[in-house]
Order: sequence, then C-alpha cells, then structure tokens
Amino acid sequence: MGALVPTDVVALSLPYLRAALPDAEVSSRVTVRSKMLKIEAGGGNRSSHVIDNQRLILQSWDADEEVAFDLCADAVRLMLDLPLDPVHGSHVREVTVFGLPTEFPDPESTTPRYQATVELNIRPKEA
Repeated sequence: MGALVPTDVVALSLPYLRAALPDAEVSSRVTVRSKMLKIEAGGGNRSSHVIDNQRLILQSWDADEEVAFDLCADAVRLMLDLPLDPVHGSHVREVTVFGLPTEFPDPESTTPRYQATVELNIRPKEA
C-alpha cells in the first residue's frame, strides 16, 4: 500500500451539493449573498492509519432569514446522506454534525448568514 493522502473534501462535496441544491449558488467562494451556500474545509485529523476525520464548514446567505436557515439545514441533511450516494460518497464512511445551523452575522453585509459544521469520516486516497 502506498502513502495515503487526504481527500479534498470541498472538491468531493461541491458537485454533490450543487446537484442536490439546483436553486442555490453553491461554491467554495462567496459569489453572491442571495441563496448562496459556501463550503470550506475546516481541518481535521487522521484517527487511524486508514481513516481521516475532516471538517466541512457550511455557510448560507439570503435576504430572507428563513431561507438562509433552511438552506444551511438542507445542506446538513444532504451531507448526512452523502455516504449513501454511490457516486460522490463512495469513500465516505460516516458524517457527523459538529455544529447545527446557527446564526453567524456577516461582518461585510447585513444579509442574514447561518453556519453549520459537519465532519466526514473518510478513507484517504493512495498517492
């Protein structure tokens, strides 16, 4: 077995969430603040020789606070289902919620923003 390298959890999650949330802008960068979901890696650790625990931060924006909350909650729900997805979730063994959607005021705008954190238990790739 070769060296194991961490999986890019953002690259893994982007196409999955984009397909599941076609009415939202899903990106790793803030592009708009209207029905926007930003995902970014939040660190993690290697819990064993063959398992990585990687955190994913989900942030949502919308002018309507309820829509912003619902988008974040939907993203959490979808991430919990990721291990069941045969295309995107094949290396993901489990997803755990570390932070439920909570209000997270945006210092650069008055647009409501929510944030949640999930952790992916994932088998690293061979180099």
